[in-house]
Amino acid sequence: AGLASWLASARYLNELECWLGLARYELELAREGSQYALTKIEKVNMKVLEATDLPKLQYLRCIVMETLRLYPATPLLVPHESSVDSVVSGFHSQGDNASRILSYGTGRPTDFIPERFEDGKSDGKMLIPFGMGRRRCPAENLGMKMVSLALGTMIQCFNWQRLGADPVDMAEGSGLTMPKVVPLEASYEPRASMIDLLPKI
Repeated sequence: AGLASWLASARYLNELECWLGLARYELELAREGSQYALTKIEKVNMKVLEATDLPKLQYLRCIVMETLRLYPATPLLVPHESSVDSVVSGFHSQGDNASRILSYGTGRPTDFIPERFEDGKSDGKMLIPFGMGRRRCPAENLGMKMVSLALGTMIQCFNWQRLGADPVDMAEGSGLTMPKVVPLEASYEPRASMIDLLPKI
């Protein structure tokens, strides 16, 4: 049990690292979005972000949701099965047949626009990486808080730059979580205003 827990944790951390890299990559392509997010964070807390700051950072939430829309943790959701015949959005589904939703295919268009989630106007239509209905992931709120805090701290504490001017290879590999064939790489340096605070984290 201990080994299984350790392996699960290691895999989760690797996937989280990859996902945060994707969020940073999209923000670097949209420099104004990155600077705007930093401005919003600094208005809320000039020290290192805390979980209690997250409800005030709606734009950071939009960035997380937009990244989840484009890059869901897994391309396929947990199968759903009805014991009786049913009709879903005009489509007839026979009983005892499993249905699988391709969350990766529903997260389109491919333009990175965090503003589409402002005021919660698109939450239900554009985002289903945590599943839906009774089988919706019970750890959704915890997961959102963890990645929001991690991404917000990365934006707040460091200046990030791509390595070189060549286009980034975004080709996807095989596997349950569709990892990138070429891992994303970037250079970073502490922001001058955060140098004294970083050793205290």
